Amino acid sequence: MKKWIALLLALVMCLSLAACGSGDSSEDTDTEEAASTEESQTEEEAADETEEVPAEEETAEETVDETTDEATDEKLENTDALTSDVLPEDVIGNTYVYEEYVEIFGFTTNWELTFTGEGEGTMFEPNDLLGDTTYTVSWSYADGIYTVTLVESDNGNMSESTMFDESYTCDYVVMSDGTFAPANAGTDAAAAVTANTGSENADYPAVSYASNSEAQVMDIYLPENATGSDPVIVVVHGGGFKFGDQTMDIIQPVIEAGVANGYVVASVDYRKSGEATFPGALADVKAAVRYLRANAETYGIDPEQIVIWGESAGAYLSLMTALTP
Repeated sequence: MKKWIALLLALVMCLSLAACGSGDSSEDTDTEEAASTEESQTEEEAADETEEVPAEEETAEETVDETTDEATDEKLENTDALTSDVLPEDVIGNTYVYEEYVEIFGFTTNWELTFTGEGEGTMFEPNDLLGDTTYTVSWSYADGIYTVTLVESDNGNMSESTMFDESYTCDYVVMSDGTFAPANAGTDAAAAVTANTGSENADYPAVSYASNSEAQVMDIYLPENATGSDPVIVVVHGGGFKFGDQTMDIIQPVIEAGVANGYVVASVDYRKSGEATFPGALADVKAAVRYLRANAETYGIDPEQIVIWGESAGAYLSLMTALTP
């Protein structure tokens, strides 16, 4: 009898366990179905939101473009309307300051313009690299613009600043807050680049040694007592690889000394970093040396006696020209 009771109890337990297992399975199924439903709804919602995003982005882009256009138009209007707010009778006896950023060296030059009298004045250019310079200037006024021209300097050197044209003239606006600035400060300075015509003192100015750029030229100077087969000094100017040419004031003493001592001097210009990346300038100097060797008879050069000298960036190019194949 006990045996049958034990079997009956075991059967009841099995049935109970089966029922519990069936309930868990049902709950799991319901959970999976609920999760599936939620995922489906979430995906649908996400899809709806994703479909709406491009329209929002497009609207944002249109708003930015409109704002940019308005800002650009306003800037152009302000540039066009940029004129002095100080009249000529009020500038005399006063000094105005302009902060020029020199990109290649990463520093600023604080120019000072002083109006000493009617049509007369001075400009002061501080320069830690080349030394300070004071210029006497002439000036005139028309339609809110002061046209200023450098006349001479206290050290014989004229400014290398890109704000001046070939006659060392620049148009300025002068403001009542004590500042002045180039009237064309908002224009593209690259558009003002002029052809390199060389030095008027050279026997052969702006000789082209290559044809890829107007910068690939050199000025050739002959000694007074030329023999037809004289040694040559190749002079390479500096300028941080970004500015300058073969007529720079700083290299004139070397040119003059070479010619005075019986050397042919070839002052070489080359492409700057804004036009050709390295080793473009080095390739140019080497091309100039090859040109001189190939045309030695034309310029009265001894092709076996060529020396090279450089200043600043030109010193680097000279060294690399001499020491690399």
